[in-house]
Amino acid sequence: MSYHNNDNPLWNEDLARSTDAQRTWTATHYAALWVSMTVSVPAYMLASGLMSEGMN
Repeated sequence: MSYHNNDNPLWNEDLARSTDAQRTWTATHYAALWVSMTVSVPAYMLASGLMSEGMN
């Protein structure tokens, strides 16, 4: 299956859908990304700041 769409001026190779062979992430990769994004100091600072201002 080809995903090339040369008729659309907004399409380019960088925005093309990845093939099945290019998809190498496992559940461990997604879990590590989720943990690294969740356990971050700025997120806790934002949440604590919002809670201190009355948002709960």
